[in-house]
Amino acid sequence: SRAVYNGVDRQSLEAVLKQYGGLRVSERYYQENMRMLNDIFCIPEGCLYSNVIQELKDLHFDFHYDYVSMDIRTALDYLQDGGFIHRAIAKAPDEYLGKDPNLGKLFAKLLNSNIKLFLLTNVNYKLIRDSCEYLMEDVIKELGVKDWHVIFNWIVVQAKKPSWFNVPNRPFREFDLKTEQFVLSHVKEMKHNGLYFGGCLNEFHQMTGLRSHQVLYFGDNVTSYLTGPFKAGKWKTCAIVKQLEDEVEVNNSPEFMSTLLHILDIENLLHAAQVCTFSPFSFLFFFKKKKLFVHIYITFIIDEQMHTNATSI
Repeated sequence: SRAVYNGVDRQSLEAVLKQYGGLRVSERYYQENMRMLNDIFCIPEGCLYSNVIQELKDLHFDFHYDYVSMDIRTALDYLQDGGFIHRAIAKAPDEYLGKDPNLGKLFAKLLNSNIKLFLLTNVNYKLIRDSCEYLMEDVIKELGVKDWHVIFNWIVVQAKKPSWFNVPNRPFREFDLKTEQFVLSHVKEMKHNGLYFGGCLNEFHQMTGLRSHQVLYFGDNVTSYLTGPFKAGKWKTCAIVKQLEDEVEVNNSPEFMSTLLHILDIENLLHAAQVCTFSPFSFLFFFKKKKLFVHIYITFIIDEQMHTNATSI
């Protein structure tokens, strides 16, 4: 359901209509005054905005919302760019990263099928190294390889997505694993298991020989990391949206599918009755009531399952 909050206080529909004059805003207003929080990493950021504003309200500070937003964004960028978050993750990866027991089987299947794999990320090499050493500790043993680098044909760090997909010519820089320094010479080809910095989509296609229709790209941010490769690169894309796990589980349940098939049958009967030459008003009334009941029942199934999952978490 749609909701608007001021701090942690949920605003009434009347208050929203009074403030905005409706439930829609102009594109210009959206671009100048709103920030989209559209992935799981944005949840704590949204909570931070709410809690800081609520604290200022409780202390009766005379503040401006724009400046509060700017200060929070500056603080978050400082933590991100300064490496504080990355260092915290590296010190205690088990607190922030979750290992998947099926990861080894996945990589084994992909490698045995001669599928080329590449890693494209905005973060620096040190965080990727520390994260992959932890996440792929068991994978390396299962595959019998010396380290996680050999799993990928190419690794690109600090790519600067989403601009990576749109800039016409931004060259790659090679990263020397032995010295952990960038190589000054111009990159003329992307070596197998090579590690690179920056670059762009055009350079990537030219140096790897991959064509747009050959690439399936996995990402977790639809607007930033999936729209770009689809529009600019014509890549096939696959979204990883953890928030949909509960909905997928409900939709795949036998009870939901059975009820859904039932309501589709009712809709087909309604359509058939509406095109009949006679006027079966009582027949239509019966099935419309039954359709409404099934709709309510499906909603109940979803709400009940979502409540159960939320409680178990």
